[in-house]
Amino acid sequence: LGGKGESPSSSVLPEPDRPARLFLCSNATGAFKVEPLAHFSQSDLEEGDVYLLDVGNAVFVWVGSEANELEKGMAAETAASYVALEGYSADTAVLTVKSGSEPPIFTSHFLGWDASRAKVFLDPYEAKLAKAMAEQEAAQAAEEEARAASAAAKADAVAKAEAERASKASSGAPDGDPFEDDEPEPPPPPPP
Repeated sequence: LGGKGESPSSSVLPEPDRPARLFLCSNATGAFKVEPLAHFSQSDLEEGDVYLLDVGNAVFVWVGSEANELEKGMAAETAASYVALEGYSADTAVLTVKSGSEPPIFTSHFLGWDASRAKVFLDPYEAKLAKAMAEQEAAQAAEEEARAASAAAKADAVAKAEAERASKASSGAPDGDPFEDDEPEPPPPPPP
């Protein structure tokens, strides 16, 4: 429909004609460098860097959760240049994968991939929002605690006042007259 050609019949990429290759993309030395890693494994993927994984029929850009913006941008540009340099078809897929959200089509190229070791990518804006919400909830909890403490103090004061009234009532003092003294009134002055 719509003249866009046939849809792929499979969600799995075809088998490549050579082994996968992993490249480290980093500016840790002050200059952006791309270095191949031989005999790579999951432990080679460091959170502070970006990597290119060439699987022959697609190129993955793996983004570590602590990678800087320069590495992220340069790795995307490098992936596009790499596809052209290797002579791959212009429609070769370049897929971005975030740390902790690796799909099986990516992890299948790492022998013994352990999903529990993968660090989940945390968007810095989501982290700030979560922190702000936690601070707001803590402030609301402190406010509610202060209200509860104030209500408890008022309840204690009322209970104490009632206990004093009850004590006076049992000792014979009239009930409910807060102005009554325990001392008798002085006699009236003599007439002039």
